[in-house]
Amino acid sequence: MLLAPIHMIRDIRARGGFLAVWGPVLNFPQIIGRLIFITTLAGALVLILNLATLLIAGNIHKRAPFSRLTSLCHVLWLPLVPYLITVWNAADKISFFGLWLAFVTATMILCLRLDGVNLWKYYKGASTEL
Repeated sequence: MLLAPIHMIRDIRARGGFLAVWGPVLNFPQIIGRLIFITTLAGALVLILNLATLLIAGNIHKRAPFSRLTSLCHVLWLPLVPYLITVWNAADKISFFGLWLAFVTATMILCLRLDGVNLWKYYKGASTEL
């Protein structure tokens, strides 16, 4: 179960394409920021929920590689996004924390949008593969 995310990341890198670029763009700044801001509730929540989504995605991928159903892993972000927007509204917008919150929130919203499209396509019977 714990190795599934590592195997998923390996498979994505080997496959290349959009997912091989999107994954690091989405995750690398979140990783750096959540380690720097671990003492804040926002940083801790991003860390915990990103680790949970990674475990879920890896285990979905293990059973159905490159499936649109992998998009389900990000459902955990739905309650996080409004919280991050609230924290960002109260933060200094030009501080590193404010910029990190803006980036994380924007990429999560974009990812959730892409996930919604993937799940809609899956529901409508389109190819199950990403």
